[in-house]
Amino acid sequence: MKRIIVVCLMMLLAAGSLFAETKEEEAARYLETMNNAIREGNDPMRNRMFIKLRYLGAVSVQPLLGDLADEDAAVRRYAAFTLGFFDDPAVIEPLMKLFREDPSVDVRCSSAEALGRLECAEAVDMLLGSLDDDDVKVRQSVAYSLGLIGDERAKPALEKKKSSDPDELVRFFAGDAIVQIDRAVARRNRS
Repeated sequence: MKRIIVVCLMMLLAAGSLFAETKEEEAARYLETMNNAIREGNDPMRNRMFIKLRYLGAVSVQPLLGDLADEDAAVRRYAAFTLGFFDDPAVIEPLMKLFREDPSVDVRCSSAEALGRLECAEAVDMLLGSLDDDDVKVRQSVAYSLGLIGDERAKPALEKKKSSDPDELVRFFAGDAIVQIDRAVARRNRS
């Protein structure tokens, strides 16, 4: 009787492994669920899938990069946001391209902030070129992102924005970015 139970358990385990999902399949399933949640406005589900994709790690990057070309700006925006939490060099150029080319202001802002979270020094010149963007939301996101990056090259332009931009939030983010840059420089000097 014990032998039959053991054999049955072994068969169940073997059958289970035949139907086990790979990490890539799991990431694709989570991403599909996240995209549906975005389109339906289901923020709690979207947030759960964001956490699951981050937990899976590197296997989530390629599917998320594919979402940067989605026809829905909300999906592109959230894909950019999510990619900002993956320390993977493969995300830098696609995020920079998205910032330069996407027609949606919200997508551009999300990609700028993702580049900031990644502390992407390669994006500094591109972002500095957008500190005078016509759209106030872009200027706000760019100033914020430059502070996250912490590169001294941004200080002169941020000093100018801090005192002259017509938008109060741009001025605030520019001032805060200068403080963040000074802190980053001090940390590097201590190392």
